[in-house]
Amino acid sequence: IRSMTALPPTPNEIKTARKQANCTVREAAILVYVPTSFWRDCEAGILTMHPGIAQLFALKSGISSIDDIRAIYK
Repeated sequence: IRSMTALPPTPNEIKTARKQANCTVREAAILVYVPTSFWRDCEAGILTMHPGIAQLFALKSGISSIDDIRAIYK
């Protein structure tokens, strides 16, 4: 197993992923078992989302991976 350090998604990446999945903030939060306020605060840049939560959202929502979304901002 290769060792990797995943970077947390930025607020823009979180919002882009949610919109790509056609989810409201509430729907996105429910999908990955976090409070709506947590998701909202991550999109606002108040809190940092763990990369695992972002990947779980990508997998469960059927969107491209967060890494693919990250590439948009490079």
